[in-house]
Amino acid sequence: MANGTYSVTPSHAGYTFNPSSLSVTVSGGNISTGLNFAATTLTFNVSGTISPATSGSGATVTLGGAAAGTTTADGAGNYTFTGLPNGAYTVTPNRTGYTFNPSTQTATVSGANVTGLNFTATAQTFSISGTISPVAGGSGTAVTLSGAAGATITADSSGNYSFSGLANGTYAVTPSKAGYTFNPVVQSVTVSLANVTAVNFTATATAQTFNISGTISPTTGGSGATVTLSGAASGTTMASSSGSYTFAGLANGIYTVTPSNTGYTFSPGSQNVTISGNNVTGLNFAAAAQVPHSAILSWIASTSTVGGYNIYRSSVSTMAVRM
Repeated sequence: MANGTYSVTPSHAGYTFNPSSLSVTVSGGNISTGLNFAATTLTFNVSGTISPATSGSGATVTLGGAAAGTTTADGAGNYTFTGLPNGAYTVTPNRTGYTFNPSTQTATVSGANVTGLNFTATAQTFSISGTISPVAGGSGTAVTLSGAAGATITADSSGNYSFSGLANGTYAVTPSKAGYTFNPVVQSVTVSLANVTAVNFTATATAQTFNISGTISPTTGGSGATVTLSGAASGTTMASSSGSYTFAGLANGIYTVTPSNTGYTFSPGSQNVTISGNNVTGLNFAAAAQVPHSAILSWIASTSTVGGYNIYRSSVSTMAVRM
């Protein structure tokens, strides 16, 4: 090289140099020192978002390939891997109780950052199921779920029930059906990354009781009337001021209901009724006030000695028979 001033600049794909160039002057001799450079590998980022934020927040994101690493998505579901050289990478999110779409993605870093490597997180759901036996008690039983979520369903004809789409959490399962008690009364269930089965109950029939009720009208005759029950059970009650009465706690069977009140007659005088799995209402009576009557009798007394007179009702007036 002839004497003169020169500029020396290094370059290499994927690297930066410090200094980026040097100026040197050749003046009657070789130059072999002082023209040194430090090369630094260029690095880039891979970044993206896991949505929704409630599901992506706290997710673990793993990097594999040309370099390896792990990071945690922030509260908004964002993640970033920094300081990466050019190369091919795989990015895989993970969070307990969630699935991701896609499950993993590949990215190639080639002289630039890679952004928008996004994922969608979906909470995993599970089920709680069981059977209520025997079938007669379980079929049609209402089953209520409470706790981390709430719902009510009806057991099928075999007594089976199932709650689906449940997130991890603690739940209470309670069956109910008129005329039955259940053992246990309620069960606590914890869902933790798996379906819960065989949450079973036993139904026991209880003795059902029913009512007989009605009204005695008008209230002047019904109020305070005594009402007597006989038949499969017996009892007496008093009609209210409005003439209403009720017999409660009655088993299935045949009964007779009879009202009474001094100075009144009733229509009908009594009623027969059959209880068969339901209350009996509208067993009504009509009260009629009794009207006092009198008769005035007169006749010509006998001139003979008599022991008495017989009096008879007749359609012909003035009739007496002497004894």
